[in-house]
Amino acid sequence: MKKLFIYSFLVFSLSACMEKEAAVFDKSPDERIIENIQKYENLLTSNENGWILSVETEAAGGFNHWVSFDGKNRVKMLSDAEAYNSKYFPGSSTEVIESSYSFNHMQNVVLSFDTYNYLHMLCDPQGSVNGGENSEGLVSDFQFYIKGFDENDDMIMEGRYNNSHVVVQPCSAEQKTAIDNGGLKSMHDSFNDFIGRTVNEMDFPVFEMDGKKIVLSLSSRSVSMEYLDPDGNIVKQSSGAYLGTESLSGDVPVSNLNLFTPIEINGVPFNGMVYSDGKYMVSVGENLLDFKDNGQSVFPLDFGIGREYSEIEITPEDLEGTIREPFLSDVLQKSIDGFNDFHGGARVFRYFVLSFEDDEDEGPIFSFRITYLTVSTGKSYSYYHYYTFVENEDGSVTFTSRKPSSSSSKKNSEEALKPFLDYFCEIEYDNSGNIVKTTPKTFNIRYAPNKTPGLSGGIGAFYPVDNEECYCPGVLG
Repeated sequence: MKKLFIYSFLVFSLSACMEKEAAVFDKSPDERIIENIQKYENLLTSNENGWILSVETEAAGGFNHWVSFDGKNRVKMLSDAEAYNSKYFPGSSTEVIESSYSFNHMQNVVLSFDTYNYLHMLCDPQGSVNGGENSEGLVSDFQFYIKGFDENDDMIMEGRYNNSHVVVQPCSAEQKTAIDNGGLKSMHDSFNDFIGRTVNEMDFPVFEMDGKKIVLSLSSRSVSMEYLDPDGNIVKQSSGAYLGTESLSGDVPVSNLNLFTPIEINGVPFNGMVYSDGKYMVSVGENLLDFKDNGQSVFPLDFGIGREYSEIEITPEDLEGTIREPFLSDVLQKSIDGFNDFHGGARVFRYFVLSFEDDEDEGPIFSFRITYLTVSTGKSYSYYHYYTFVENEDGSVTFTSRKPSSSSSKKNSEEALKPFLDYFCEIEYDNSGNIVKTTPKTFNIRYAPNKTPGLSGGIGAFYPVDNEECYCPGVLG
């Protein structure tokens, strides 16, 4: 009798809750889900010019897509991925892919792109499809939870598997015309050209906020910033980014650069880059801030034995624009030409590596290594010259002597490489090969400007204290 009473009470309570829910919503859960899905589908099919769907990938930053939904589960798509890598995405800004889409409900409304299109290519796990790591691709999504709308009435979505951030904005007729003519790619071309002529012409561009110098690294798909905290530690923050559509309409030469996730500096959001009054400016909170050239790196370079970096590699063809005069002609090219001429084409220079090492026989040394190709065998070999050095109280380094690692090293390269070998410590010999004079040389070791397009590695350099214009740069390792 007691169990029957409890059962009756539960049935009554459940009925009461259902009646209450019906009174509040006037529709069943299934009806509300269907209505919610229909609301989003009606929206996405309502704009005859389509939409700009910007998606963040973990490995490569943001990508813009033009999408047009027809209400019959078919979607047309273009992508700016061609500007990222034309090898993997040839013609993506002009060749429309048509695929299927669907809506369903999993806690939130989910928009799924069901058959293969440019979104699938970004997250394809085969690196041969998109240039990403095998088994990961560029780490993105093709199924998205619809989260709602932001303060600009842009639709916000989130990837179902990799939590990719997505922003969806309406496309205007003018923008659609530009997109039909390859505009998704030309936006990136305009950005790279404008940045190359403005911000990147500075050696060490920074902007200042509350007395803090902030270094900003820009691409059309991502942004990173670095600054020193009060304790002297380097703070680094980054976010995926996507270009706005401003350059697709009107006379604006470059689009604004928007962040998927704003970066906060002392509690103030850094929102991205804005074109204003003929220049690119930093949008921080309610303010637009200008760039200036700091002249040298904000950060000290931790370089030496047991430090963050211990070597630099100098491969001239990979450092075009970064290796500058007079070092390029007076030191580097003279040594390379001398080496190649000395060996009459049998050996061909490949690259130099300069490193600090703790040798168990010699102790702390500075190693000068040349790697060359033996033409007859097609194999590469290396030999070395070693320098002794002292670290000075002001942080500079003085190279006090040098010697080849073996008699064959001296025979093969002493005269041929003399401009570069003497750059660090000058040696004079008598006719018998005995050292008659040693001239030590002192250097500051700092970050150097990276002026090679597409080169992302940090650049370090040896700056002669008596001629800083003739600095020796290379990729840090």
